[in-house]
Amino acid sequence: MAVRRDFPSGPRRPLPRTVWPVPAETVYSYLIRLAHCNHLPVNVLQRHLSGVPNGLNPRPEWLATASGYPLDVLTDRLRGLSGRHDRGEQHRRARLACRFCMARRAIYEPVHCWLAEHHTVCYRHRRWIGAPAHSWVDQQDLTHTPAILAAARKHARMVHQHKDFAAFAMRDARRILTCWWREGLPVTPILALRNLTVEDYLCAYPDHVALACALAQYRPHIADGYLQDGPAIRELCRRIETHFAGRHGSAGPIEQWIYDQHLTMRPRTGPITNRCGRIHQTRPALVGLRPPEPDHPDF
Repeated sequence: MAVRRDFPSGPRRPLPRTVWPVPAETVYSYLIRLAHCNHLPVNVLQRHLSGVPNGLNPRPEWLATASGYPLDVLTDRLRGLSGRHDRGEQHRRARLACRFCMARRAIYEPVHCWLAEHHTVCYRHRRWIGAPAHSWVDQQDLTHTPAILAAARKHARMVHQHKDFAAFAMRDARRILTCWWREGLPVTPILALRNLTVEDYLCAYPDHVALACALAQYRPHIADGYLQDGPAIRELCRRIETHFAGRHGSAGPIEQWIYDQHLTMRPRTGPITNRCGRIHQTRPALVGLRPPEPDHPDF
């Protein structure tokens, strides 16, 4: 009796043309480039590498065979190959790599990479690659905007020094700037990055980073000196007044932020009534953080 043999599935050899996997590139972006290079529809290549009719995620070993690169190289460079990040998350988190950096590697189509939030500038070509850039047109030239380049370096230093808290500091700084904008101060609000254009955010980026750095620098002193009006909080106010120079708002958002940070640092023991204190403490150093009075107040 003849032995039945299943027809081999999956790729048996590399495709005629292979493409170089960019570090931190998403799997979906790599599949698009691999399909375009071999003049294949993207959905056809996805089905071929997934093994199912409507498959979206390629099998890692099959992709290694089709691409001509070892599996460990693809696993190290591609984000989403292990299955932890689905296609929707790749679309949300990915940003375009610098088009000029890709052109140096003979890549002339968009490459979506999973970049860290503080990687906002390509310093080699002085191009903006941070949020909310979605296309090559959004990668604006920063040659004549040294303030944004300096803010990007400051942002990177803050992440290096304060690690995970840097992202929280950027979020809290955005809320404080929005509160000051609602008070009528001349600061650019950052309501939501997905709703902003690159031009709008570039105007607010130096203020955003400067306030976040001041908050991150002051946060370690909250646990020990929450009820004190010491040098740390005076330094915080000095940095705010120096950078904003009359454009800052009232001290209320800063006081609320200090109180919220204090609650997160205190041990969660005892009833909640014993852990909550006054929302705002009267600190002489924060008295100076008041919005400027109008020249002709209305009575």
